[in-house]
Amino acid sequence: LLATSFARYLSKRYQIIVLTTKSTYPSYRVSQKDKWFLWKKEVIHDQLTVIRVANIFFGKKFFARLISDLSFSLVSLFASLWIFNIRHVLLSSPPFFLGFVALFLKYIKRVPYTLDVRDVYPDSLIEINFLKSPIVITILKNWEKLFYKHAYQILTVGIKVSERIASRTNTPVRVIYNGVDIDWFDTHAQKNSYSDARLLKSQEKKIIHVGNLGRLYEFDMMLDAAKLLQSQGFQFIFIGDGFQKESMQERCEKEQI
Repeated sequence: LLATSFARYLSKRYQIIVLTTKSTYPSYRVSQKDKWFLWKKEVIHDQLTVIRVANIFFGKKFFARLISDLSFSLVSLFASLWIFNIRHVLLSSPPFFLGFVALFLKYIKRVPYTLDVRDVYPDSLIEINFLKSPIVITILKNWEKLFYKHAYQILTVGIKVSERIASRTNTPVRVIYNGVDIDWFDTHAQKNSYSDARLLKSQEKKIIHVGNLGRLYEFDMMLDAAKLLQSQGFQFIFIGDGFQKESMQERCEKEQI
């Protein structure tokens, strides 16, 4: 939704081409209509075109996503050869390995790139103790600095992340906070039956998480808090999908949270 809104906004002034893959987020399932194609071009309007390319996709487990990210980076590199008259590239990371595509475009097609950092890699993997090998960490950190060094500028959504990145590079780092389209939410809330559901009408105090239920977040801690507070008139509502969804559901059923 964020990328879609951003692309539509920029297309009011510029010719925008979005290079992406099959839509799988957040359920990590490929729809039937998107299973069998190598290249699909969708013209949204005169100023906005979406190009979807095929990639290898196995599911939402970490290594499956790693293979998917690697394959998309490789396929998008070849796809970019057939996109002409590019003036600037806006690259959203992760996927981390797309940095090599940006470097390729910069030095082969002479196109500058802006790096939009959503998660700092490899830090995120190190912080959850998923990545422990000193050799792999060193290699990934060197790649990270390489991507930062050659970027025209770096964008982040928070001060702390921008400070961390700024300590590692001389490339300008800017903070652009996530925007909210209030009109979009108002319109969809009126159509969405969930807005009238019993959960949102009850008198309990609501604590709501909206977003990805991914590996990088401590949902066990949130469920611990929910278990402690449910007898005190609090209700936790999680809206989203991701890697930890099934394990969260299993724990809630087992412990009656």
